[in-house]
Amino acid sequence: MALFTSQPGFAGRTLAIDEAGGTASYGDWDALAARYEEAAGGRGLCAVLCENRLGIVLGYLACLRSGLTPLMVDAHVDPGLLSHLLEAYRPGWLLLPDDVDGATEQVLGPREGAVTAFGCTLARRTGVEGPALHPDLALLLTTSGSTGSPKLVRQSRTNLECNARSIAQYLELTETERPITTLPLSYTYGLSILHSHVLVGATCCSPAGAWWSGPSGTSSGGRGPPPWRGCPTPTRCSGG
Repeated sequence: MALFTSQPGFAGRTLAIDEAGGTASYGDWDALAARYEEAAGGRGLCAVLCENRLGIVLGYLACLRSGLTPLMVDAHVDPGLLSHLLEAYRPGWLLLPDDVDGATEQVLGPREGAVTAFGCTLARRTGVEGPALHPDLALLLTTSGSTGSPKLVRQSRTNLECNARSIAQYLELTETERPITTLPLSYTYGLSILHSHVLVGATCCSPAGAWWSGPSGTSSGGRGPPPWRGCPTPTRCSGG
């Protein structure tokens, strides 16, 4: 399972780049996963405060390989909802950007045993043991909360791997792809884009905001315009 085990042939390839010129390799993924595994010492539930930035992309993937089960939460979620999720599901670990805002910081509480890399930190929540996890559980995604009470959708390793392989095969993806990861990682489509491309050793372009502002040819490694995956959203246009 390439998402969960090291692929030695990919080690020298670039896994992700960002607008500031930062890069992370597939070898960095392996190294960070080893650090997470040493810190966590086995299975555990980890709330990931998701943003489309290099450190979160790499940290999330490292969780998959280290035995930590990510619970994906938008980094800009309402602090009250975040507090509810942390209380209800009791993740023992947090993966978060180093620049979380003050309101979110108050909700997260005290932490220890930090592993910091690429501007993001994995840390244990002080005094929180975390729940027992089924051995097949690989990922938890929140629903939209349209009913007023967001639920979690469970994904197994087999679910993730088969979905990624199906997409990669159907689209005939190769290591030459340069997708722009504009969709949220807390959204199943956003994760499917990431999973299917790293499965084939491609390089993902991680924007700092909602859109990739640099020239496509330069930002994607000089290989021409990259593929753009997304969903339509309502847009208000002002008359000129």
